Amino acid sequence: MRSASDGSAITSDELQQRIATLHATFADKGIEPGGELLPPATSAELAQLREQVGPLHPDLETLWPLHGGQGSDDFGGTTGLFVSHALLSPAQAGEQHEMLVENWLIHRSEPEPHPPADDEAGAWSVNLTPFAGWDAYLLCMDATTGEVWEFYPNSGLDRHYPSLLALIDGIAERAAAIPPTATPDEIAEGISDDLLGPYRPHIT
Repeated sequence: MRSASDGSAITSDELQQRIATLHATFADKGIEPGGELLPPATSAELAQLREQVGPLHPDLETLWPLHGGQGSDDFGGTTGLFVSHALLSPAQAGEQHEMLVENWLIHRSEPEPHPPADDEAGAWSVNLTPFAGWDAYLLCMDATTGEVWEFYPNSGLDRHYPSLLALIDGIAERAAAIPPTATPDEIAEGISDDLLGPYRPHIT
């Protein structure tokens, strides 16, 4: 199996298999994701998003034609495709991007460097496309590199993943390591956040 961060494009079959593996691991550990994955996004929906945010990274061009979002408004804990983060539709991604431009960038006199140094919080960049989230907490993909950043409004870029596959594989690996003695409440209240992996150094 190739590395998740070797820079080559994800195929549709490969991504579908990784998502299926993640769901199977969740099911084995008694984690029940909320919200059915929606039918594929249309070419018109993706074209509209490109008009709003600019070019999309090829990984998102592969992801949304598989699943055009996630069918629930009630996310948090272990309910989204990416643990607490539900897959956004292209329309929702465009709305979040617009909101970040209006409410985040407008308050900054000049852009902060991206990517940030390890010990710096970093700021959302216009090159980061939201693709999953809950409330104002988002997973965003760098349109150039494909790197994934978790954005928190109050603390900046809290987590970092080399790629979409690294994000998915990391969640699956950490879910597989959940001890069999863990109760549903323990998973929901504590382990769920751990499934997303470690925070960047500026948090600790």
